[in-house]
Amino acid sequence: MATYKDWGLFSDVMNKHIMRLLKQTKDEYVIGHSGDNLTESIRHIDPFEIKDTVAISMEGKIVKKPKDYASNGMSDTEVVASMLQYELKDKNDLEKAVSSLMKELDGKAYYSAALLVNYDNETTLVGIHDAMGIKPFAMGWDDKSVAFSSETKGLDILKISQDNRHDVGFGKAIFVNDGEIEELQVLNPKPARCAFEYLYTASPDAVIGGITAYDVRKAMGRKLWERYEKTFDVVVGVPDSGRTVALGYAQASKLPFEEGLLKNSYVGRTYNIPDPEKRELRASDKHNPIRSIIEGKRVGVGDDSIVRGTITNAIGNTFRTIGGAKEVGYIISAAGLIAPCHTDEPDKYLAAREASKDGCTDPAELGRRVAEMINVEYVLYPSVKDVVNAIGLPECELCTMCMSGKNPFDR
Repeated sequence: MATYKDWGLFSDVMNKHIMRLLKQTKDEYVIGHSGDNLTESIRHIDPFEIKDTVAISMEGKIVKKPKDYASNGMSDTEVVASMLQYELKDKNDLEKAVSSLMKELDGKAYYSAALLVNYDNETTLVGIHDAMGIKPFAMGWDDKSVAFSSETKGLDILKISQDNRHDVGFGKAIFVNDGEIEELQVLNPKPARCAFEYLYTASPDAVIGGITAYDVRKAMGRKLWERYEKTFDVVVGVPDSGRTVALGYAQASKLPFEEGLLKNSYVGRTYNIPDPEKRELRASDKHNPIRSIIEGKRVGVGDDSIVRGTITNAIGNTFRTIGGAKEVGYIISAAGLIAPCHTDEPDKYLAAREASKDGCTDPAELGRRVAEMINVEYVLYPSVKDVVNAIGLPECELCTMCMSGKNPFDR
């Protein structure tokens, strides 16, 4: 096994030299990982390898670390790799070791993970998915290869036919060796797909459980019009994930829809900047309005969610000071975020949580309070039920913890 990883954009890390080396390699299997990483140690960037034994790339979180790993400073990926290494020595059988690992993590973690395992003089590609399936996980195949992906978009890029792909089932382990595929149902399914994936996290063209994220976001726009019937002179979307809810709202209301806000390509994500002053400074540079579209108008702004309110406040100010907007109102896909995700710090500041300290659950009143906090005229929130209905799955099969406070690990 050989592992290469570094900080930076994909195009910088996987440069021409590295891509040339990959093409020359004779290895049959490759795993990779890209995404936000808040760690200060390159060791904790995926993929993680235990030399020549196990390599793993994981999307997910260990919510309750096993006792032996509770306070040792290891990343979640490193913990899973170490647990599997132990199970391989103990069980002396790959399938039994993977099954034992998944059973040990059941009720303690959620994950979609791709692993390379060198065992008994063979390398096997393994895909594992927790019983709740909080994070999406898909697989596809053609005449030459088998692929796992945390989003179906990865399979699209590989040009894998729609007929040759499916979600990796809840609680399943899939073993790929020498062109043979074996699926093993390890855990009883307890579906709890992340609702926020449909609203923001996933790419708009991602298909999760047979449902396209784009369709859900557009449906949210329609539902918000049905709930409020609030008129604007023009409706615009915050690029990129706010465009679709704005379009759905505009089409349902027959209000004009315009691309009235541009995204600064040189400013990355800001929600993960821990320093408040730096976060606000970057946020103020992130978007720029087109004045000819919004000047003197009541502007409805579609967006996926309001977290702290830093970006929404910055955009509202930009619409007024630079764009000349008369009023600014937000059309929000996600219900008010009242609880941190499993990946967040428990004390993370959330605007809607602050506004609902007295137990307020009415979306209209919550929106009024948050609008006052972030200095805009309106915030149109859906209810959690609106979100569930737009997705089209039973609420008991979704994780809505950030919006409802209901933790699927407590079911």
